[in-house]
Amino acid sequence: MSQYINVGDAEIYGLELNGDWQVTAALKANANYTYTHSEQKSGEYKGYALSDFPSSMANVSLTWNTASDLELWTKASWRSRSPDIGKSSSTDAYALVDLGVRYRLSKHVTLMSGIYNCLM
Repeated sequence: MSQYINVGDAEIYGLELNGDWQVTAALKANANYTYTHSEQKSGEYKGYALSDFPSSMANVSLTWNTASDLELWTKASWRSRSPDIGKSSSTDAYALVDLGVRYRLSKHVTLMSGIYNCLM
């Protein structure tokens, strides 16, 4: 059994970098990275990082627009180890891969489908 407790005072700061690249007229790439520092400033776990809060996250995606109204995309995401409460446990780092498709039927109707968490 677990219980969430509001932290009275915490410090959070970080940095986010993002880049887009139009590889060809039909292919677009995106990459981003986020670093976040968190520290509880009060309470029982003073000095520890906030729970379930990874310090690093990265994403890379590719989107391919075909000559028709079809768009295919893929995204890979990575999250660093996240501390649980205190130093007693943590969630290991992990990576995910998602795949998707969008098809524009008309000006007002687009069909979308995706497969999430397909690898790793």
